[in-house]
Amino acid sequence: MKLKGLKLSFLFSTLAMSLYLYQAFQSGKDIKKPKVSTKVKSKPSATKKSNTPVESSIALPKTRNPASVKRAPVKKLKRGERVIIGNGAGNYTDPKTKLVLINSYNKNWKTLLEKKLNHLMPEKTIVSYQHIESQIQMRGKKGLLREVVTVKTQLPDGRTYHYDAIVDPQDGKVTTTWNYQKSEKHPLSLKATTMAN
Repeated sequence: MKLKGLKLSFLFSTLAMSLYLYQAFQSGKDIKKPKVSTKVKSKPSATKKSNTPVESSIALPKTRNPASVKRAPVKKLKRGERVIIGNGAGNYTDPKTKLVLINSYNKNWKTLLEKKLNHLMPEKTIVSYQHIESQIQMRGKKGLLREVVTVKTQLPDGRTYHYDAIVDPQDGKVTTTWNYQKSEKHPLSLKATTMAN
């Protein structure tokens, strides 16, 4: 019964709207959207006793800038040679301020990283990395040392890929990766395999 009532109400509302539009088009009237006023009536001030409303114009919101507009670079906070990031990082930019570290710095982290990157790779794989920056990430009132690197790998069959990674300088372990990009086989190696077949 409810479904029948819904169908009837929908039918009548559609019919009413159609009649309205038909009459509007027959009479030659344009159906216009209501105009939005850019003027707002302001309240009269307490010192001025006047019953006439004062109109003031309001600036419409600006549209966003085009994507091609370059923004000013964000200044990175540093503690010594390391970039310091995270909540409260501004409190620890002075090296004289005491900062408890969660991990320690191992000067052989690069060697450890190379071993870990080559560990499960097939023979003749070329793995290289480029150091981007050293960081301290704030975790509460403690700091975590991190190294940001870009890892590039070329497999023996010609495929290559690269990604950005965060490395723990205590043990050379990759903790986070992003921006993974993979390519197909190199065109020359494809020609060699198709010609051989």
